[in-house]
Amino acid sequence: MKLQAGSLVLVVGFGLKTGVSIARFALARGARVRAVDSKPAEKLVDSLAALDGRVELVAGGMPLAALDGVSLVVLSPGVPRNGELLCEADRRGIPVIGDIELAWHYARCRIAGITGTDGKSTTTSMVGSILEHAGLGRIAGNIGIPVLDVVDRMEPGSILALELSSFMLESVEQFKPEVAAVLNLAQDHLDRYPDMEAYLAAKLRIYANLDATTTAVWPLDSPWSERFARAVPPSARRVTFALQDCQADVYSRQDDTGRLQLVLAGKPFLPADELPVLGRHNLRNALAAAAIAHALAIPPDAVAQGLRQFAGLSHRFENAGIAGGVRFVNDSKATTISAVATAIDSAEEGACILIGGRDKGLDFSPLREALTRKRVTVFPFGEARDKVRDQLGLDDAGESLLEPAVRRAWAHASAAGLPQVILAPGCTSYDEFPNFEVRGEFFKSLVRRLREESGDG
Repeated sequence: MKLQAGSLVLVVGFGLKTGVSIARFALARGARVRAVDSKPAEKLVDSLAALDGRVELVAGGMPLAALDGVSLVVLSPGVPRNGELLCEADRRGIPVIGDIELAWHYARCRIAGITGTDGKSTTTSMVGSILEHAGLGRIAGNIGIPVLDVVDRMEPGSILALELSSFMLESVEQFKPEVAAVLNLAQDHLDRYPDMEAYLAAKLRIYANLDATTTAVWPLDSPWSERFARAVPPSARRVTFALQDCQADVYSRQDDTGRLQLVLAGKPFLPADELPVLGRHNLRNALAAAAIAHALAIPPDAVAQGLRQFAGLSHRFENAGIAGGVRFVNDSKATTISAVATAIDSAEEGACILIGGRDKGLDFSPLREALTRKRVTVFPFGEARDKVRDQLGLDDAGESLLEPAVRRAWAHASAAGLPQVILAPGCTSYDEFPNFEVRGEFFKSLVRRLREESGDG
């Protein structure tokens, strides 16, 4: 779907990077742009200034009149597809797409799409490291780089690896990546979706348009594996990965010396201990990245070198420093129950963990067994603190803000001689922070203050 010079494009959700990138892309192609956002105008000054005021702004709500004269609606991923304004666009016959769909219609490069509940950013970044080493391409998408900011700069034959959220996939129609990967599925975003089936359906849209020229990638050892496989059109090629299942195309196994090896197409190509990131979850992410690279026909030696050079991402079980003998870990990106469970499994016995923020409709009770087994103490915080307390059977009423919760956890760990304080919130940041990155950076800055207070700084 190409933009027409002089046509009026409505950007829905203007206040974030994606909305600005959509508007900039449309303006560059001669379209007129109207932007609508529920935020008041004073909150959108920077977005408007970034485009030199060339956008007609409708702020403080989403009136149906914003659709008048519009030929195309392009929405930011945070905007639910079933909202009143978008339903009215459907009734009027106005096409509604997202930035991923729009970019695909203009792309001259090869595209790999990567989705899943956990590990998307890490896996996409691992693929990015492989692409960089091989001189083949770069990454964009939900990882914080709007696709419309980079798609024009991609050369024909280069590869653009896109991290794709379920929100992004809600608004694709003809999108057909050369490689489409679903990494996993776990409970998430049940504040947006009525149930897991609806959430799964959104994820599986990544496979909808695949054909004989494309490849689907998924985990063979997932409880959802059969559902993933059934969603793949019969003509599409298939590549699978698994931790230890030798029926998969990419997996891990011990060699004759007991050393764990990553295996691709039956041949070891990288010892697991040469991965610079630790943990079983990162081994799985590396296997997924290798499967995606294999589907893109990247040679195994380039895959191995790219994985060796991957340094990890901020806010993913990141060492945040030591204050008063207590080690702090920043896992702000852990916004799902499965990610919190991974953090607990990776924690030292007796650690303290901070869980809370804005509720996503998730059930925290499955964490009880792991918390008991590792003797982990939970400090709830934020809007979700009461739910966290009730579902985990805690006596602690928690704190409304992150800082006092961190200070209490630190005081408890110091007094009891406990080894760690981990931020693994299992919730969004939106009650106190604009995103998980800001929350994570705040946490790290607070640790630096605690270091100074304890005489470690």
